[in-house]
Amino acid sequence: MLDETSAGQTICEAIAFHRLLRLVTTDGDRIELEPHCFGLGADGRPLLLGWSTSPMKNRNTSPVDWIFCGLHQIRELEILDGSFKGPRRKYASVKKQIRRVYCEI
Repeated sequence: MLDETSAGQTICEAIAFHRLLRLVTTDGDRIELEPHCFGLGADGRPLLLGWSTSPMKNRNTSPVDWIFCGLHQIRELEILDGSFKGPRRKYASVKKQIRRVYCEI
């Protein structure tokens, strides 16, 4: 189980420096993503919004697409050496699902 405080700090650091994240979900997906926004979702729980750059075996989404992932769904989290340029298209409309923003690109 992830410590929410340190996970939130890791996510915000990755966002601030435009660094890729690798995470492993509780259902076994290994995902690399460009983190864009971290805050509280409509249910009041911590939520990460990112642009996935890797296929997800347990989800019905294209390999490269927006993904929302609650901290309660993340088992492991790591900042990678790779970086990204900036916000992806449609970021402003997609991030509306995050009700309270802690950090964003």
